[in-house]
Amino acid sequence: MSYLFNPDRIYYPRAARVGKTCLLLFLVSCLLTQISCTTIDKVVESNIEKTRDASTVTYKSSTLRVMTLNMWSVSVLGFAWSPDIHLRTEALIKRLSQNEPEIDIVLLQEMWNKSARVALLEDEVVKERFPFRFDAEGALGRSGLVVLSRYPILDDKVWFLQFRRGGDWWKFYEGDRLAGKGVVGFKIEFETQPVWIMNTHLIACYGSSNKIECDQYDNNGRYRWDQIHELRDFVNDLSGPIPALVAGDFNFTLTSRYSQAIQNPSSRSTLQRDDDFQNTITDYSNDRAWDATPEICRPEERIDFIWMRDGDNSKWGVAEPMVEVFSEPVSVSESIYTKLSDHPALMAGYCLLNSKTETSCDRDVSK
Repeated sequence: MSYLFNPDRIYYPRAARVGKTCLLLFLVSCLLTQISCTTIDKVVESNIEKTRDASTVTYKSSTLRVMTLNMWSVSVLGFAWSPDIHLRTEALIKRLSQNEPEIDIVLLQEMWNKSARVALLEDEVVKERFPFRFDAEGALGRSGLVVLSRYPILDDKVWFLQFRRGGDWWKFYEGDRLAGKGVVGFKIEFETQPVWIMNTHLIACYGSSNKIECDQYDNNGRYRWDQIHELRDFVNDLSGPIPALVAGDFNFTLTSRYSQAIQNPSSRSTLQRDDDFQNTITDYSNDRAWDATPEICRPEERIDFIWMRDGDNSKWGVAEPMVEVFSEPVSVSESIYTKLSDHPALMAGYCLLNSKTETSCDRDVSK
């Protein structure tokens, strides 16, 4: 049986759906103008779904394995904008249920299709594997951010910030205008220490399918600058001196100017912002460098990352470099196969190191 990849299934929405929804998208985009142009403070979300009480969970590991995946489950006003959403979601559920590889935290983006999202969150095996689950709703359009965790979420609190802008109001044909993209953060205990985990999705580039070109010629670039500021402020404000992992779809490559702004806090002063951007953060004592998790043979156009932000007394070590997982094709019919998503599922393993005395995850755990 040969693997056949149909380009229509992988990259393009069906033309008929575009014609039927363009006018409605434009009207909704106009409606959202007032919403998206206002500053939205971070809020505490409490709708954490728990299969077991945190006090009964004894799971511990010396390696924290985190996976990030943009699932390409796009649904606009009830219309499935991405192909084969439910088949691909069923495949994701099956692969998570098999527990190979063993994953501790799953961070998903673009989980906008309601029925697919519910199917994932309510699957009995998924609920058993990941007792703590969260769906960040956001404003109209939703954030698309979903969290699955084997570790209890400390304080039963998840923080969410919706980015203040999702592009030019008149670009109703760009999906970001109808989404509630942002960043979600929560705290777990790992190796007896609290650590923060963040899941985010920045504004997409619609000018070119070439990610390198998008880094240089992107009409949405000024909004991405704003979102980088908001993201870093959110992470710094919440995590403070505590280590954090920041994962998701950043829509820029490691060679881009945006990457430099993420990695190096001193670059923040040179970022271009909208004239009306209001920065409420004045304390930059926790504004520290972020490092991209190492990956063997990282493609030049990679735009999905897990960034490591060290704490005052402990820092991240990489026990397992980032690798692609769940790369097997998904069966659509007897002879037609498609990808799990138009983004790769990426996983890496981490340990915590003493900032002053340890340099490697290879240590004698018997001491």
